Amino acid sequence: MGVLIPLAPESQWKQYIFNGVPQNKITYDRKRLSIVVEKSASPIIHAFKAPKKVNHLKIKAKLIGSLPQLPKNKKQGRKDTDDYVLRVGLITKGDQKLNWFQRQLAPQWLIKMENQIPDPYGVKNVEFFTTCLSREDVDQRSSHYMNEILQQTCITHLQSEGEFTIEKQLSSPLNVIGIWVGSDGDQLNSQFTLEITEIEIR
Repeated sequence: MGVLIPLAPESQWKQYIFNGVPQNKITYDRKRLSIVVEKSASPIIHAFKAPKKVNHLKIKAKLIGSLPQLPKNKKQGRKDTDDYVLRVGLITKGDQKLNWFQRQLAPQWLIKMENQIPDPYGVKNVEFFTTCLSREDVDQRSSHYMNEILQQTCITHLQSEGEFTIEKQLSSPLNVIGIWVGSDGDQLNSQFTLEITEIEIR
């Protein structure tokens, strides 16, 4: 039996703001989580009170509006093309928080993420599962350009607006302490609405 992640109230989630980047407009409702992207990006994190073993991830969503457009001869996921209609991350449990010295050297995004995780746990890595704009990227796993603790795999090739599903059966269970949900349009100057109606783990 799966566990449904609550889409509301807003207090269940923490929005992650990037310096100098417009933030998404998010509406939290028990039936749907609505993310309005207007050349913007601001992922949200739902932290668990205790780690959960996760073997399977399923997200149901709907894209309203036009697909983002990649510049000619550009590949998605690079430093200037790191926008995805949907990017869902399983935040895996670290055994402890960063110490004072490590926090002085760590990037701000990692510190902000760790701040959402309950004591005494930290962040080991994040496994992202995404939509993608190219069929060739489906099932391709790679390190994120920012840091190797961020790994991402495209699950669903989007060709048009409408309903879609991201579903992944993991080869081995992950010890998960939180869920990251992102929808980006700041780098590709995209404008659309994403409605998420279900996030299930089991």
